[in-house]
Amino acid sequence: MNNESWLVRVDKSITAASYVKASTIPTTIRLNKSDSLITGDTLFFAIENRPDQNAGIFAVAKVIDRRGDQVTIDMDHTKLKGGKREFINESAIVREEMFKSWVIGEMPFMEPIRLDRQVALRLAFLSSKTGKDYTRADSMRCLLAYLECKELKIGFEGNRIVNQVALETGRLERSVSAKIYNFRSLDPSQSGDGLKGIADIDEKIWNEYFNPKTGTIDEVELREALVKEEFHDPGIFLPGEEMVTFFSYATINDGDDRQLSARRVRRGQALLRRNLKVIYKNSCALTGTNEESVLEACHINAHAETGDNSVENGILLRSDIHILFDDGLITLDNDCITVRVCPLVTCPDYKALNNQISTRRNRVEDRHKEIILERNSQIGWLSKRV
Repeated sequence: MNNESWLVRVDKSITAASYVKASTIPTTIRLNKSDSLITGDTLFFAIENRPDQNAGIFAVAKVIDRRGDQVTIDMDHTKLKGGKREFINESAIVREEMFKSWVIGEMPFMEPIRLDRQVALRLAFLSSKTGKDYTRADSMRCLLAYLECKELKIGFEGNRIVNQVALETGRLERSVSAKIYNFRSLDPSQSGDGLKGIADIDEKIWNEYFNPKTGTIDEVELREALVKEEFHDPGIFLPGEEMVTFFSYATINDGDDRQLSARRVRRGQALLRRNLKVIYKNSCALTGTNEESVLEACHINAHAETGDNSVENGILLRSDIHILFDDGLITLDNDCITVRVCPLVTCPDYKALNNQISTRRNRVEDRHKEIILERNSQIGWLSKRV
């Protein structure tokens, strides 16, 4: 049985900080209608608004055991701790689409409410990052978001770019927007203030990639640096990754090599997709499609044969193009730019892609070109110009 996540509204007569402090060891609490809870489930504890405490989520725990309505829990003190910084304010999360209907004060008291997977993943990542400083990668993603909003001439709040960065960094949308405003205040071509006391990390990132001669950010260098920053980070959380989640406590038998290998492949695939989205600016390399739900990480040379999950061996493709690519019916020419379509393909929409110019990578690495050449050497029809 798969573990689930639940929200529990606790007694408002105690403070969030004292609740967490009192639970330094496994603690037994009484929960109403708790029959569906099983060992390993995650509980997010919430408190309603009170004079000295805003409403919000203040702690995370795992279910250790349940006997009737008596539930033994173990607080996860590496996450939220009930303090001012380590607290997810209701007023902040309700600005986001998936939480907009939440009113903690109207939720049943001491009764677990089942959370859907998307909400549970969002809260898991938020709880791991709330109260912690922005990392270099977080700041770099916010700078890219600023550049994209500036290019599209859209605001810095409530759009898909801000939403995506919030999901990828485990930050609240409000926090990401504040970072973007800060980057605008550092941009000599723009007018406007950011927050007082811009974080050192933001100023450092800006200065690293800002070219005073051109008055612009070196976006190519920024994107490539972000990929390197994240690709080798073993602790990175991948929101939306179905098989390896933040609160996956299931143990793996070290002797079961196949299970361990499958887990690594799934994680590698999700991380590859995340980084290819950075490289290709969230667009299919061959069609330019930017619909998030249909973009997939494709291995140029099959991972099953090479074990290569590197970005040099990857290309971001629309799901249907991915199938054609894997079947050798569509590819990039040896110049790594021109799209080539097999003459046997009859669909007009696909045939029209032949000899079109693909979405360029920031920079074509030598290893990436070698992999393309290696792949093309095995495609017989490619030598016949059409």
